[in-house]
Amino acid sequence: MIDHNPLDDSECFLRAATPSRSFLEVVQIEALMDAARSLDGEQPRLAWREVSAIRADRRPATQVGRDYGVSETLIRRIRRNEIWRDEGRRHVARLPLVATLVLAGPRVTELCELNSPADIDLASRTVRIPRIKTDAAERVVPMISALHEILLADRIERGSPTQEPAFPTRNGTRQNPGNVRARLLGPARVRANQLLEERGHRQIAHMTPHSLRRTFASLLAEVGVSPRRAMYLIGHTDPMLTMRVYQQVLNMGSEALGALERVLGCGPDEACAIWSERADRGLIADSEPRSSHDHFSARPAN
Repeated sequence: MIDHNPLDDSECFLRAATPSRSFLEVVQIEALMDAARSLDGEQPRLAWREVSAIRADRRPATQVGRDYGVSETLIRRIRRNEIWRDEGRRHVARLPLVATLVLAGPRVTELCELNSPADIDLASRTVRIPRIKTDAAERVVPMISALHEILLADRIERGSPTQEPAFPTRNGTRQNPGNVRARLLGPARVRANQLLEERGHRQIAHMTPHSLRRTFASLLAEVGVSPRRAMYLIGHTDPMLTMRVYQQVLNMGSEALGALERVLGCGPDEACAIWSERADRGLIADSEPRSSHDHFSARPAN
């Protein structure tokens, strides 16, 4: 009989190196948003009258698709009434989705569950993230200036607000994590890497929705949001998880400083005030450290 469990002895385990976790530098964030905006501009946007004309057109789908500059598969789906059942936008906008992942930090499962306008409240400039994983997952994230502008433009294009998925598919149904990763973020990363190569910056080697969530945490640290507040905005219950897993040191060279303000739509101090919900008071506490290292390397209080 064995009188003890050998695995209870911590010395029997080999020490493993901390895994490298992907996140985006500021210039990469800017390139990704530029790429998403570019791809959105290239999507075929059929007007409702064109959809009606396609359904009435008896020519082969190949010929009709060539005339309208879309695929014959799309023509067939329109004719079968699988898509464009009613008036309204029916292309998938990448920029609002990418901006929300980077500037509000939801998990991809949380992103897919967001509704508009219930969770995307443009009047109060907040994103309400529902409880998906833990109690801490339910939180309200203030919209940074750039995110509010992007989501406002998306709401205007979509029309009067209705209770629907905030980031719908072409059919108006809810996105799923696999579709977000492969069909929306994948092409955006490819286009972003082309832009980064043209601009002389390091390309994005690996990117998942969680990479963008880590990037959000890095931005919080960079502008000076306190660890306790960051833990709430990220949706964690363990402060060590916030600091160990999500702390990343951004490369803030001279070019990155300008890119940071463009990404945020405001200066770092204003961003800190918005995310810390001190914007109304217009001040930032002098007692809080301003560097990401001071914020996230400090030992948490018991």
